[in-house]
Amino acid sequence: KGGEGEVDCHEAQGAQKDIDIATRGLPMRGATLTAILGAFEPLTAMIISILVFGDTLTPGICIGFVFIISAVLLLIFLKMKRHEA
Repeated sequence: KGGEGEVDCHEAQGAQKDIDIATRGLPMRGATLTAILGAFEPLTAMIISILVFGDTLTPGICIGFVFIISAVLLLIFLKMKRHEA
């Protein structure tokens, strides 16, 4: 197997599939919703790593979680405000 820092072929293919899915979904969902859903991907990975793999929830992870949720909520709020005007 490759050394540290090397990307597995299957990992690269998985990343490409994620990009393909997001690109195809963009016209159907719109840029804002696609960006919002994309912002939740790291949160989902974090939750799975804690619950499934037993990773430790550190203060830094908690702060990052709060920043991501705040940014997503701000985007939603600004979009709602723009539609009201």
